[in-house]
Amino acid sequence: MGGRDVTVATLGPCLVSITQQRAAALHVADRIGAQHPDQTAAELAADPDTQTELCDVLAALGIRTDLISKEPVT
Repeated sequence: MGGRDVTVATLGPCLVSITQQRAAALHVADRIGAQHPDQTAAELAADPDTQTELCDVLAALGIRTDLISKEPVT
């Protein structure tokens, strides 16, 4: 690119649907779960450190956890 750095501001707005945000959140949760194979999903969900880790990653990605459905995936 001619030796120029690309900044996020030059990319413009990025619209990600709620469905895509939920899919990304589930993917992140799966990856965190894979790091803790000795714990069940319920144990991880009850762990405050894991909750903080998940929320931090989702916030860094710009995922609005307040808009994502809490319903289990079927």
